[in-house]
Amino acid sequence: MDNYAVTWNEKSKIASDAMPLGNGTTGALVSVLENGHIWISVRHVDAWSEAHRLLKLGDIEITVTPDPFKNKYNQELNLSQGAICLEGDNGFKSKIWIDAHNDVIHLENDADKK
Repeated sequence: MDNYAVTWNEKSKIASDAMPLGNGTTGALVSVLENGHIWISVRHVDAWSEAHRLLKLGDIEITVTPDPFKNKYNQELNLSQGAICLEGDNGFKSKIWIDAHNDVIHLENDADKK
């Protein structure tokens, strides 16, 4: 499966330029904007409108200071882990995944500097 991983090395110009992630019921679109903010748009299979459109439940914008993506940026959809992995400056790494058995979105961040 690792041969089919999708990798981006350019940040999104708008939040809707996003990478999909999900567990079958809960879904998310994940992007890193040009300002370095991590953007997660949350969806659920039960959130239908009267016009039969799947609605987003909300958006989460995460700001990390200083901007970890100022000089280095990599975003990968890791299929074997079912996660989106971000890499940036100063050893910054973020792993975003949705629990397979619960409607919970996890965000794990780590860096060499505070």
